[in-house]
Order: sequence, then C-alpha cells, then structure tokens
Amino acid sequence: MMGAAAAPCSPSLLRRWLLGGLVACLAAVCAGCWDRIEVTELAIISGVALDQAGPQSVRMTVSIVAPTRVRTPGSGAGEASPSPDVVISAEGRTVVDAAVALQAKTGRRLFWGHIEVILVGEALARQGLAPVFDFFARHRQPRLRTLVAVVPGDASDVLATMAVIEPSTAAAVTRLAELHPAALITLKDFLADRLEQGREAVVPIIRVASRGAAQPGTLQISPDKEPDPPPSVQRDPLQPELVGLAVFRGDRVVGYLDWSESVALLWVRGQSIVSSVTVPLGSTDQHVSLTIVRSATEMRPRFEGDRIVMEMRLFGEHDLIEDTAGVDTDSPRVVKLIEQELAEAISQSVRRAIAKLQKEFRSDAFGFGAAVRRADPARWRELSARWDTVFPDVVVELEVQTFIRRVGLTSRSMGTPRPQLLTDDELERRVMGR
Repeated sequence: MMGAAAAPCSPSLLRRWLLGGLVACLAAVCAGCWDRIEVTELAIISGVALDQAGPQSVRMTVSIVAPTRVRTPGSGAGEASPSPDVVISAEGRTVVDAAVALQAKTGRRLFWGHIEVILVGEALARQGLAPVFDFFARHRQPRLRTLVAVVPGDASDVLATMAVIEPSTAAAVTRLAELHPAALITLKDFLADRLEQGREAVVPIIRVASRGAAQPGTLQISPDKEPDPPPSVQRDPLQPELVGLAVFRGDRVVGYLDWSESVALLWVRGQSIVSSVTVPLGSTDQHVSLTIVRSATEMRPRFEGDRIVMEMRLFGEHDLIEDTAGVDTDSPRVVKLIEQELAEAISQSVRRAIAKLQKEFRSDAFGFGAAVRRADPARWRELSARWDTVFPDVVVELEVQTFIRRVGLTSRSMGTPRPQLLTDDELERRVMGR
C-alpha cells in the first residue's frame, strides 16, 4: 500500500517563510554599531574664535571641554580650580585648513555639534565673513542657532578669560546675549539678513573687561609679606562683556554702535528690547531712570518724486525704577513732563544712530530698503541696484510716544520729604530751560 502524497505548501505559508528568512538576513547584516564613535573618543568644542593671522591666512582657536577638569556638585566647592576648558589654536589658508591643523594637535576627534558661540576678530570681520561662515553653514554638525559675535581686537582673547559662574567661557558669552534677546544674533539670523534685500546685518560686540572687584580669597593685607596669588586666582580677573552692536555692509563690518544707539536700532527694527533709560531733568545731577517693558514700531515710506521720506513712529511703555530728582509722581502733570523728556532722550539716541548709519557707515541696518520693497515693489526694483547711494539721502520723520505705566511701590523719593518735592511749576521751568 503506497503512502499518502505530501500536501503541497500553500502560497501564504511560503510567503511567511520567505519574509522570515529576509528578516533574519537583515538582522544579521544590520546588527551592531559598526560605525560607532564613543563619547570618550570625541573632543567636544564649546566655543570657536576666528582671527586674521596674515594677509591670506586665518587663525582658529577652539575651547574644548576637558572632562577631567569638570567639577561635580559638592566636589571641591569654594576651592580655586582651573577652567574646565582647554584652548588650542592653529592657522591655515582657510577655516577648513585651520580645522585640519587643529585635528593634528588633538588626540580625539573634533566634534562641532555643541558649539555655543562663534567669535570673530575685528580685522577678519572687516575683511568679510562670507568665506569664513561657509564652513559652518555646510558642515552637518554645527547648529545654525549658534551665537555669532564680533570682538574688537583678537577674538581668541575672549576664550582666554575664566568663567566663574558659568561652566565655560563660551556658555558665559551665550548667557550674556540671552539677557538681551533682541541682541541674540545666531548664525541663522546673520545668514538670513545677508539674503534679505534692503536690510544689512548686525551682530553683538563682545569685548574683554575686568570684573571691577577683588574676588573672594584674593585680598592681601600685607602684600610685602604674602606671596602673590596663583595665576588661577586673580584679584580682578577678566570676563566677557556685551557692549553694543557691530554694523555690516554686505558681509563686512563697517562700524560699531554703543549700547544706547544699539537699543535705538533694535527698537526701529521692531525687535523686542529689554533696557533702561536715564533722563536728566534740567540738571546733570537730577534724573530719573526708567525701564522699557513694551515697545513697537511703525515705519512707512512716502515718495515725493525722487525724494524718499521715511515716516517712523516709535511707541514705548516704561516703568519708573529710580528718582534722584525728587519729583511727585502723584501729579499727572509731572508724569507728563517726564514722558516728554523721555521721548526727547530716545529721539536723540535714534537720530545719533541714523546719522552714523547714513553718513558714516552708509549701511541700511534699519531696513529702510526692505520697507520700500514692501510698500512699492516696482519702485524697489528700480532703486535696488543703486540703493547704496540712495539710502544716505533718505529723509526721516521721527515721532516718539512714551507712556509711564508704573512708578514703583512709592510715588516719591524715599529720601525727600513731601514739602521738598519739586513742584509742577519748578519741574517745568527746569525742563524748558534745557
């Protein structure tokens, strides 16, 4: 008797077998991290400084986190310790050449994904940043939200300072800029400004400055008998400082604005600002200080034949934070007089910035050209090719409106009795006599 024939394999079962075999093969091929790089094999860069080394060479200085120097919470608190960063430098014809030379000096692979700030020295910034930033815009590791800043002098000097509160100098520079969000210019912001028609770029200025005070543990009662403090414990160590904005024409720095002019520029550009203004009330030793809590801008061009008039209106809301003049802010008339003086002080700062940009720098960092482009695209197409010569002749009609919303927890100076407060008439005489 012959045995029964084997049942044929069904198509669905065959597909399951084939799929299972394919998955097994893929698992065998893809298993493991064949191209892995351990974090212990990386040199993590926190900050980059770029300077001109010669007529056709650039010097790159990087701040690398040294794991052995990083203090953990509770370890050696209060003791002097070296910076957790190691700074190395190399030169090359281009940024890539300098990066290759840096890699030759480092036993670990350079990792660019955690850069917090890119600092550029003044000499290199005046030569042009387009070829300098090309590496950071193309490389897959650096982030476009990295802070960009210009340093008067050598940018490497900033990385040589010692951060005390923050974990690294690069982090300290970033935190400085974060306190003024409108001045926090990233690589993405700079590249976007470079591509926008009718507005030039600006970036913050970071310089090296002293802390202005002796540090704990450095005071010497008898300097003739006591030894000098070690280099890591300086009496008045240097630190990064944010002092204003660098103005570009194209990709080159053409000038600097001080802090009050920088605030005026950012205000005109419609960017949210956090700052304070001190206003003299008819005398240099009597003034009030106010902080900006809200701001807005309206900018609209008016065309009168070949003449362009830029109508500019600034609105600001302020809080009174100091009064050394002894005014009575219970009086609406006094508040109105302070608002008028405040508007005049802001107007002067804006006009100083306008004069610098139009006559000295010839850089449209305000964005007048962008306003013309939005209002009349056809006219902008005709003016864009020669805007560099048109911009200095744009007439500005400026109007500043300020409002004091709050005067603090007291309506008068704590050191001035109410009978000695400035009367409305006296304050008006002082103000009008300026």
